[in-house]
Amino acid sequence: MDDKFTLKKKAQNIGTSKFNGKAWKQNRNFLLTVFEDLGFGKPSIEDHIMEELQELISQLSNTAGCLINVKDYITASVSNIIAAVMFGSRFETGETTHKCLVKHLKNILDGGEFGLPVETKPKWLSRVMASLRLNKPEGKRESWLAIRELVREKITEHKNTLNPDWNRDFIDGYLQKMREHHADPTSPFSEENLQEHTAEFLLSGTGPLSMRISWVLHICAHNPNSVQFKIQKEIDDVVGRHRPPTWEDRKEMPFTLAALKEALRWISVGTIGCSRRYLFFLLNY
Repeated sequence: MDDKFTLKKKAQNIGTSKFNGKAWKQNRNFLLTVFEDLGFGKPSIEDHIMEELQELISQLSNTAGCLINVKDYITASVSNIIAAVMFGSRFETGETTHKCLVKHLKNILDGGEFGLPVETKPKWLSRVMASLRLNKPEGKRESWLAIRELVREKITEHKNTLNPDWNRDFIDGYLQKMREHHADPTSPFSEENLQEHTAEFLLSGTGPLSMRISWVLHICAHNPNSVQFKIQKEIDDVVGRHRPPTWEDRKEMPFTLAALKEALRWISVGTIGCSRRYLFFLLNY
């Protein structure tokens, strides 16, 4: 059956957001397992977050009160947390590869979501949008291909240093899964899918989270007395200034937790989810 939507046609059903049916379920279940093993939802993931948070605070402190676009700093910081999980280590501050990654992520993220309203549409609408030059998808696609190339290089490095007895990061875990299914010609676990998965997580992990953090800071700045002051006071009372707050501290900080939850409820960063193909047949139609 010919697929009428451009995303499926061009992406050839690879990657988390473009899988359908059994392949999607198999990859989704594996991804949940490998992320749990790497510490998602556990205190161990806080190590990556705390390390990056201290670096972010240091960079913001060095601005000395100058006018800055704080979202640029946040995007770079969040992308480094995702990179640490994907690649096993964070990029050093000012590293050329990280600067290149952030540049392409920002190019894709600026101006709206990429891959949903831009790509998932009937072919006739794709031609209309291209003629009107509404969102300049060519530049976004070039950035997407650049991110995929960066990921491909990382995968090659991991293949050359893979330890079958230990997973350092997401790429290692997926490579091990590929080895388990190497004799199955129908396996959905392939290097092409690994490349797409990793690039997608860098994008989908960085975009929504950096936007949410930016909005929370905006809310605090816009409400210095009713929100910002109360959050700071609660942190000072419960944690103090000798250490950063941890996830465990949330149990003693009801106002801070409520403020964050309300901000997340109020701010919608993803209006629609990933499309999935649903095939059905009507008897005697």
